[in-house]
Amino acid sequence: MTVIPLTGSTVLPYIPNTQIMEILVFKTDVSSRNGINRIAPLLEDLGGVKRWNLDLNDADFILRIEASGTTAALVEQRLRAAGHFCEELPD
Repeated sequence: MTVIPLTGSTVLPYIPNTQIMEILVFKTDVSSRNGINRIAPLLEDLGGVKRWNLDLNDADFILRIEASGTTAALVEQRLRAAGHFCEELPD
């Protein structure tokens, strides 16, 4: 591991070829376990998805995805093509 000194006394390790994990958050209309079972293959086929969950107890049925190498637009496109409402929420 290479260490790159920064100004001051802060030293951070340099780890090459790593992708930054993002947390993508969406409002959906997936409101049941059956709906979750229908979208699971769509999400699992997306490249770079590490894990995901959908909150059935939230009024907006919030979908959270931890991933690298995928985009919010791609998630929205996949779910909409399957007949679901899906909209990324702002930070």
